[in-house]
Amino acid sequence: MFNFIITGTCSKGCSFCFTEEVARLKHSLGEMSIETVNKLLDYYKFDPLKGISSDVRILGGEPTQHSNFSGIINTILERKLKINLVSNFLFGDKTKDFIVSKIRGFRWMLPNSAELNEKNRLPIWKKNYLAIYDAYRSTWGFEESPRLYLSITISKDFKERNHFEYLKWLYRELQGKVKGVRIGLDLTGTYLVNNKELGKELDKIINFCYLNDITIISDCQVPPCLWEGDTEKEVLFRSKNFATFSHKDKQTCGYSPIDIFPDTTSTQCYPLKNIVNVNNTLDLEGEDKLESLLGEYKTAYVNNLKKYEVPSGCKECVFYLKTCNGICAGCLQGG
Repeated sequence: MFNFIITGTCSKGCSFCFTEEVARLKHSLGEMSIETVNKLLDYYKFDPLKGISSDVRILGGEPTQHSNFSGIINTILERKLKINLVSNFLFGDKTKDFIVSKIRGFRWMLPNSAELNEKNRLPIWKKNYLAIYDAYRSTWGFEESPRLYLSITISKDFKERNHFEYLKWLYRELQGKVKGVRIGLDLTGTYLVNNKELGKELDKIINFCYLNDITIISDCQVPPCLWEGDTEKEVLFRSKNFATFSHKDKQTCGYSPIDIFPDTTSTQCYPLKNIVNVNNTLDLEGEDKLESLLGEYKTAYVNNLKKYEVPSGCKECVFYLKTCNGICAGCLQGG
């Protein structure tokens, strides 16, 4: 699985943003051309009849800030493929109307829903969200998928930000038109280890979603040590299956999303950018190019992991090396 980073530019500027400021503000990544999109789709054999390869995930930066966003979308849809869009939803009416007109081509979207109570962001975001929500309701429907997942990162300063109260506020602003929430943790530090206060904050959010019939998922690792419990079954029960365990030999988090940039270089984890990379994304060995790319990243990730000292809190944990290999290298690298 990988993401097409069609531009690094983004005007929102979230406080927790892990992308490079020079890419976000100074356009240093450039833009992915339609020619490059077609090369990648051909090379990795995207096919509307083959499961995981029938969807193209589009990210940025902010993808709708690409100077030819509509051309990129139309190119993909002309191949009978579906699009999964990650966006800050702060675009204008022209882009909103274009997306609504093409809604049959968007399988799901992740609207970045963080910090909308700042800088007068809510009015534009809310208008776009509700228009796309209504478009999904009248076309795809929500029976098989929430379609729209409020994407919220729980930042290191979660105690001050009170993400639980923020989510309740946003839910009210949207008149309860929320089908899904996707929670990510700030995976750039060892503060996560045994952080039971963070686990309690997550519990409040998870319970709120359950009570309001909202699907809640995580976007990456959620260490089991955030909850009390000495068995995997107990922690999964306490976290309502939200904690993640890894049963893969020598891997830490078990997730492998790969971002491919406009110049076709790539990274697997932003805290490890320029540390764990595979730059030859259009020059790989083997018949299955996606498997080859994933394999190269697994090898590079495991080799890099050896240079870190595992926190004592991980080594002393009942789950360590059984169903959890400790926090990921992104957390150990920090940044």
